[in-house]
Amino acid sequence: MGDPQYPSPQIPLESHDLVAVERGNRILITFTIPARTTDGVLLRRIDAVDLRIGTGTAPFPSKEWADQAKALDIEPPEKPQAITRSISIAGLEGKTVTIAERTMGGRHHYSAWSNPATFDVLPPVAPPTGLTAKSGPTGVELKWNAEGATSYRIFRKADDEKTPAFVGDSPATAFTDHGSGYDTHYEYYVQALHDKAESEVSEPAGITPVDIFPPAVPSGLAATPGINSIELSWERNTESDFRAYIVYRAVDNGPFEKLAETDSPVYSDQAVKSGTSYRYAISAVDQKNNKSAMTPPVEAAAP
Repeated sequence: MGDPQYPSPQIPLESHDLVAVERGNRILITFTIPARTTDGVLLRRIDAVDLRIGTGTAPFPSKEWADQAKALDIEPPEKPQAITRSISIAGLEGKTVTIAERTMGGRHHYSAWSNPATFDVLPPVAPPTGLTAKSGPTGVELKWNAEGATSYRIFRKADDEKTPAFVGDSPATAFTDHGSGYDTHYEYYVQALHDKAESEVSEPAGITPVDIFPPAVPSGLAATPGINSIELSWERNTESDFRAYIVYRAVDNGPFEKLAETDSPVYSDQAVKSGTSYRYAISAVDQKNNKSAMTPPVEAAAP
């Protein structure tokens, strides 16, 4: 026979992930009740969740803090899981508060206190207003109004997504979402921050960006006389939606006419007459047929 097996005292492990955030006029508290006890067995029952908020900071935990801290009513769950609780900041503005939690197992033993969340309760931060979104050449351009905030978080949700995702921060009341795409509908939200206090998110601004923006004007155009030809070269376009270049030619001082279309940054004009002067210009076209302006002209005479 082996050693006798004693029943587990069912002392829950303490939570290590408690987080408290001031959002609008409330404090949002989240933590997870661990699934095991201090002796490594499964926590079979939860009889109570002792969630408290009190003023004061270090040292923690302390009997003085626990004695004066306010207990927050919370229904114990049937099994270990993540818990969320929201409370009003009324009466707490301007105070430093500490929030902590402990769990009672089925044999009426409490866990140790969780990690404490200590912070200064600030006046509520108002959500941004007047959020607008418009298509820009490098992404969706957002603007909004806000007062009393020091920075902002921007969130975006596409039609095929269930919840908004964080896309960036901004210290100012404007932001360009360089990760957006054309022809997809988005909803944007902005949240204001002051120190560690957060606002609720703004009302959404919706947009389906449309590509109406021409590619960059080609650069570096050069024309060099060749053997029975004039050789053109320029710098390659690296934009993702680039499609082609249009080559224009003018004979002597005549008007420019389209000569050719190519996706290569070189072109050989072999339809030239010796002794005749030619002027050339290039424009770029993207996948939506948006066309750039023409380059400054260059001139060469056929040999």
